[in-house]
Amino acid sequence: MRRKSIVFVFVVSCLLFVFDSLACAQEGYYVLGEQEIEFRLVADVSKDTEVRENWEEMLDIRGDRFLVLKKAELGSQDVEAIRIRKSRFEPRERYQISVSFKKESWDKVRNVTKRLIGRRLGIVRGRRLISAPVIRAAVDKDAVIAGAISVSEVQWFIAGLVPKEEPREEDREGEYTKWLEQWVKKSPDDLDAMSALAGKYMYGEKKDYGKASALFEEILRKDPQRTEHLFNLGTCYTRLGKYDKAVRTYERAIVARPGEEWIARWQLAETYKGQGETPRAIRELEKGLRLLEASSLPDREAVIQTFKAEIENLKQP
Repeated sequence: MRRKSIVFVFVVSCLLFVFDSLACAQEGYYVLGEQEIEFRLVADVSKDTEVRENWEEMLDIRGDRFLVLKKAELGSQDVEAIRIRKSRFEPRERYQISVSFKKESWDKVRNVTKRLIGRRLGIVRGRRLISAPVIRAAVDKDAVIAGAISVSEVQWFIAGLVPKEEPREEDREGEYTKWLEQWVKKSPDDLDAMSALAGKYMYGEKKDYGKASALFEEILRKDPQRTEHLFNLGTCYTRLGKYDKAVRTYERAIVARPGEEWIARWQLAETYKGQGETPRAIRELEKGLRLLEASSLPDREAVIQTFKAEIENLKQP
């Protein structure tokens, strides 16, 4: 059984994916209608072959064979809608399928996917798999099937689904923030959910940098290895006018994440600008610029030009 390089992606408030506008017939928002889909565990041959009586062989839409658990983990009753969007990241015409789960199923979806992290969860339609992605992080509201999904595969998947006007995302995001607040309250050790909630406070419509900083502080206290949150914490402190704390946080980031020192220098410059300390801001940008020029960062030229423009702007009398 061949494995695919498709992964299950946890979607948070600020999506990291950028899509083209809805321009093709396949793109859009669909509800299941009378159609059925299921989410079933796909066997890891090295672990699951001893219990074959509970599994069945199934083909995916590309003809590859998989061993799939007969019992579904999630089903149509948990799915609100399917979104089809064209990906800009493929040289050929390729798509991404996003599954939106019903609000009343968010607890269930997160519990199921948290239990299956590192396992393969297949999405089944009509006795066949659309894919068998690996769960990389717990899912709740949305899950994206990331990968090179072709036009014909999309057409097979959406056959019989009912096109519908997509609802306002703002309304759903407000419900999701409330759900995250409740989830974090009852699951205080779920640091991924805590991070998602902090992101809502930082980037959502109703920003609350005080609440976001408290959550990032708690995450780092419980798991000091999650140093990627130092950048967000520093930003929160800067927005709150706690400049000394912001400076100390970025200095921690420089030590903890040397490969991203240029980011810390950039954010330090923003902090010094907030304090009216223009010469110090310029020095930090110049340090960051030297790091960028010596790096192999993809598309670094665009970032280098941004640094240079900001330095020139700050040097203006």
